[in-house]
Amino acid sequence: MPSNNRGTKTISKGDKKRTCRKLEVQTNANELETRIYIQNHAGIFDKPKSRQKESIHKAEKSSTLLAHNRPYLLSNATFNRLRMIVTIGMLSANFPWRWNNRTKRIDRWSPVMVKFWKLYWYLSVLQSMCMLLYHMQCLKGMYSRNLETYRGIFAYSGILYWYTCHVGYRTCMFLYEDDIRKYINRLQDMNEEYVNKYLIHADKNIELGVGRMVVNLSIPTAAFQIANSLFLFLIKPSAPYYLTSNIKPLLWYALIPGALQDLTVMEHTICTYLILSWLQVSHTSSMEFWLREMHKDSKAKTVSDKFRQPNVAIPTYRVLQLMSSSFNDCMASLCIPVWKFSVAFGFIPSGYLWLRSMNRVFLEEFPGILIYPFGVVNCFTMGFGCLAMAARMHDNAKMFLHSWGKTTRKEMKKVLLSCPALRMKVGKFYFITIATTVTFFEVLIHYIIDCIITFP
Repeated sequence: MPSNNRGTKTISKGDKKRTCRKLEVQTNANELETRIYIQNHAGIFDKPKSRQKESIHKAEKSSTLLAHNRPYLLSNATFNRLRMIVTIGMLSANFPWRWNNRTKRIDRWSPVMVKFWKLYWYLSVLQSMCMLLYHMQCLKGMYSRNLETYRGIFAYSGILYWYTCHVGYRTCMFLYEDDIRKYINRLQDMNEEYVNKYLIHADKNIELGVGRMVVNLSIPTAAFQIANSLFLFLIKPSAPYYLTSNIKPLLWYALIPGALQDLTVMEHTICTYLILSWLQVSHTSSMEFWLREMHKDSKAKTVSDKFRQPNVAIPTYRVLQLMSSSFNDCMASLCIPVWKFSVAFGFIPSGYLWLRSMNRVFLEEFPGILIYPFGVVNCFTMGFGCLAMAARMHDNAKMFLHSWGKTTRKEMKKVLLSCPALRMKVGKFYFITIATTVTFFEVLIHYIIDCIITFP
């Protein structure tokens, strides 16, 4: 009996071990099936708190990334205009650049190609200076004649205007083309960095009002002036302000050198005019956007709230100040004065010739005559748009400093007092404000009225 009892006990222990092992295997299998099912149906079951936080963080991150499609802050239309300008300038050898569509940056040509470009620069400038001197002598001879109308003299002055602008803009490109290219790339780097850090939602157009007018109206209108000038030459090649007027008889193949020369001068001049205008719009739009969002009292949801904290806003303003200084270094000394000269002296003769051509001359010289109304529209919209945006950038910078200057912290007040307002300078003479913009166009309109009254 004792042996039988002990045997019974031993068998029962073995059964228990087997049953426990079976239960463990079944439990593990059930847990594995449960995990697989939860992974496949993750939305049905409640997650642990750590997983909930991770999912919320991922959702917020994805919503932030999908809230805007502005990796470089500026609109797609603005980048399309830049690509168009760089392409035209590359094809006409106006500047030694090429557009990199993958990085959205401007690359420079190889050193060997840059040397060839400089050689071509010398030849084109020498040609323009010779043509300028020749046409100045011809214009002096026109003043000695008895003229019934001064329309021919103003049209001849337009030729002097184009060659003068060509020499001025080519000088700007020779001295500052690499600095301008580097600044455009640097501006995109800065915008890309702050967009990735702080931007949550972006409007359709960062370029407000006049900025959109410049991008969508002024730049295409100026680009169309290249075709208008070529049409004007082909329609009236015997006009006294063209060298082909001295060729008798004038055959069609004699127009080819003149057309190529006119096309080259116009492409060089207008491409440089466009890249300087684009840079002004992009610079002031970017500065103005970040200044507006950093304002202490701003309630907009465009950027994260962290961007309006003093430990972020003040260093960011310092960055904008450095960017504005870099902009003025490559633009203020020569590029902006030449640009304003081209706007002023393109607006006055174009306005006079447009008004004096509202008769049968308009139909006789169509479509080349469109160069004058297009010139008035372009000079006014481009000039007013760029100058008004520069003035508004300066006002927003003063408002930013005033909003953060109300603090009681002495250290912050000292830092803010050392920060000047952002400004766009014109040489070493003055910087652009609302008053200078209004005065500039007021003087131009008075000159057009005086010319119409004085010269029949």
